[in-house]
Amino acid sequence: MAFPTIPTVGAGRVLWALATNPAGTHTSPSLSSLTKNANDLLIAICIIYDGNSTNAEFSSWGGSFTEFGDFATTTTMGIGVAYKWSTGSETGTFTVTSADTSANDSAFCLLSIPGAHLTTPPEAGQYASSAGQPPAVAAALNPSSWDTEDTLWIAVGGSGETGTGGVYTGIASAPTSYTDYADSGISADVIGGVEGAVAFLQLNAASEAPGAWTGDTSSARGAAIVIAVRPLTQVEHAIASDFPLGLSIVSNLSPVEKVISSDFSLGLDIVTNLVVEKLLQIELPLGLTIETNLIVEAGVPPQTTLDTQIYFPVGRGPF
Repeated sequence: MAFPTIPTVGAGRVLWALATNPAGTHTSPSLSSLTKNANDLLIAICIIYDGNSTNAEFSSWGGSFTEFGDFATTTTMGIGVAYKWSTGSETGTFTVTSADTSANDSAFCLLSIPGAHLTTPPEAGQYASSAGQPPAVAAALNPSSWDTEDTLWIAVGGSGETGTGGVYTGIASAPTSYTDYADSGISADVIGGVEGAVAFLQLNAASEAPGAWTGDTSSARGAAIVIAVRPLTQVEHAIASDFPLGLSIVSNLSPVEKVISSDFSLGLDIVTNLVVEKLLQIELPLGLTIETNLIVEAGVPPQTTLDTQIYFPVGRGPF
């Protein structure tokens, strides 16, 4: 197990887009500009100046994103988060709708995270708001889908301008221990202006609570949440060797479910499941591929299947 990779601005994996008076429709940064590969976890974060509902602020996420957090109350900053696993080929922008349609600004962030779990969605919570800088989250977030693992924790802070006159300075720095700080900049020097920021912590722990951000305390309102990203537990490309003339041998081990499960309440029940896909895959010159898969399924006795396929390029097979 290894930590999900921290996304950075320099790697093109953190992008921001600011909007002035978006009137309830908030547009993402360009997915075309986001560095991403197939199976990377993409997280969208939308921060708005003024919520118009309680934890039902955001809706209609585009781009095939699925919401996993919606945090706001009336007259406080709103933060909405959504995710998808990348195909590696997403392009263009997408939008999300907010219940608030007043003349206030928003900041929209996209994150691209390699090394995240391929089936467990991220989790978010512990929303807190304040007058001044983004506060510490309400409590430690303890993800419900996993326990102590090499988790990537993402602190999210939002700041909004409550007074004009050139005194608003937005967010200055991340909570203690969080690194790779990245902010959106300030949308405009007006009441309703917004700045968003993210920062990251790789920590093997069951729960985590980022502290307060530093920033403007005199002409601002703030809000904060924390996001947890589960690490990849599947072993992919356990063995990968490339040889001259195009020969390639690849061995993959898929997730193991119910390796041993026993129930002695009414009798003995032992279940063993093991699935090894692409136990051996050999790619030969001229397009020929030999692939062997091993599947061991539960049963008494267990059922074992060893399947070998030979793939010929078009026009080169024996038939």
